[in-house]
Amino acid sequence: MFVTVGFTTAAWLIATYVTKPTDSKVLDNFYEKIQPEGYWQKQTKNKSQLGKLLAECGDLWIGWDYLCLGCASSFEE
Repeated sequence: MFVTVGFTTAAWLIATYVTKPTDSKVLDNFYEKIQPEGYWQKQTKNKSQLGKLLAECGDLWIGWDYLCLGCASSFEE
């Protein structure tokens, strides 16, 4: 297991430093389509605060929907 973890870590470190960075336009396009969670400040700095807030609220509502559906399904006979 240690050999596998060591080899994998070495491989992704080498790939990270040998390859060139992805073009900013490609990252912007990806962010617009997928809107991933996490550290995307460079892609979100041009977006309006209202747009970001609405996107976060939409995710919150979807989460609440799944929570309610999960609770309701646990009471089935």
